[in-house]
Amino acid sequence: MYKDELIHLHQLLEFIMKFMTREGVSEEYFKKYLEAGIFSHHIYKTKEEHEYAVLLLSSELSNLLAKTYDDIPESVSQRFEKLAERAKNRRSKG
Repeated sequence: MYKDELIHLHQLLEFIMKFMTREGVSEEYFKKYLEAGIFSHHIYKTKEEHEYAVLLLSSELSNLLAKTYDDIPESVSQRFEKLAERAKNRRSKG
C-alpha cells in the first residue's frame, strides 16, 4: 500500500474513532493509539509510522466491537495487536 493510501485509511479509522467518542464511547478504549501520538494529519511521518498507527487503532476499534457485539471474535483484535507490535519493532530497528 502506498503512503497516501495508508494515510487515507488512517483518516477513515480516526473518523470512526472520533464518531464513537462523540456517541459516548470512552477515550480510554483508544489509550494506546492516543499515546502513540501518530495522527492522520501528520503527513510528515513515515509510512511505517502510519502503518503502526493504523494497526494500533484497528486493534483498539476491533477490541471495542468485540466487547460490544458477540459476533466479532476477540482474536481479530489480538491479531491486529500482534501486527502492530511487529510494525513497532520494524519501525524501531529502521
